[in-house]
Amino acid sequence: MKQSYIKTLITKFFDGETSLAEEQCLYAYFSGQNVDASLQHYRQLFIDLQQLPEQQNRVGGRHLRRWVAGIAASVLLLAGGYTAWWHYENHQLDMHYGGSYMIVDGHRIDNLSELRPHIERTLAEARHIEQTVETLPSVEEIEKEVMNHVSDPEERARIRQLLN
Repeated sequence: MKQSYIKTLITKFFDGETSLAEEQCLYAYFSGQNVDASLQHYRQLFIDLQQLPEQQNRVGGRHLRRWVAGIAASVLLLAGGYTAWWHYENHQLDMHYGGSYMIVDGHRIDNLSELRPHIERTLAEARHIEQTVETLPSVEEIEKEVMNHVSDPEERARIRQLLN
């Protein structure tokens, strides 16, 4: 058999696209004595696969290869996504807080990864203060309330003069 044909069958085999006849062809080739030296490292694999029961080899092998390939692709995708997110987060930290440091319990912290919890806590406290301040009445509202409780017109005029 031609080496190029065997290489094509090997590629199809690992992609899970070979027919039973093509797999039998591979088993026969690797069981023979004339295996090309460049393909010798596949020999034991195909000899072992030929020994498996026909039904398991035909159905289970293909499904197992696809299942394993799917899991491997999912793991790679998750790892790549996590790595990209981690780099993005670190880049954002560096852009906003590069060169920053904090003194915590007498120790200087300038590692942004260690600073992150402190920064997030500080930002959360600032948001809380901002929300609290928004609920308080404004200066104008307080002045109006005070003026409404002053009944003496002369006193009211004097307070207005002090406020303006």
